[in-house]
Amino acid sequence: MTLYFRTVATAARRAGAIVSVKVPKRASAPSVKLDGGKLQITGLKSGQTEYRVGDATTWTTFVPASSSVKGMDLAALLSAAGTPANFPLPAGLIEFRTKATDKKAASAVRVLEIPAQPSAPTAVSLVGTALSVQDNTPKRTYEYTRVEKNGTLNIQTAKWSSLTASRAVIIPKASVGDRIYVRIKSATDSATKLTVPASACLELPITSITIK
Repeated sequence: MTLYFRTVATAARRAGAIVSVKVPKRASAPSVKLDGGKLQITGLKSGQTEYRVGDATTWTTFVPASSSVKGMDLAALLSAAGTPANFPLPAGLIEFRTKATDKKAASAVRVLEIPAQPSAPTAVSLVGTALSVQDNTPKRTYEYTRVEKNGTLNIQTAKWSSLTASRAVIIPKASVGDRIYVRIKSATDSATKLTVPASACLELPITSITIK
């Protein structure tokens, strides 16, 4: 819209000259979303996207170490410093908007409601390299990944394979000392339509090899 301003007229002088100010349309909210598998908020733009968590009243500008980084770990937003890496993340609300400039106002706000991260599964067993799950809950899918001995699990780069209660799987290329991580796969809640993050991981060490 355009706003018009002038000084008010008085008995001694006319109204002032009219000055117009054009106010541009507010931009749409940024297209950010939760990647429930990588536990990461994606679609952020360095130096442009602002965010705030929970009841925070001030906005923080997303400025990663590299401008090529487009995401932010959920743990960095929702967990307190010193929280164990595999401790389930709490639920939370995170707001995002595109930063204002000298020529345009801040964008509309996108609100992401993040459900609490499920706890690590327990109905899982590993005998040698035979991995099985004893859970027939409908629409619940498990997945696993293998980390080599002395390696470190990286949620953002790990390759996950599906695991169901219908049959056990033999972990390929496994060696004694490797570790198997099992979790409940990220899914969309049918009632709330929210993306539920993948669960915390159950760690299972390989202590022997299954002979096929």
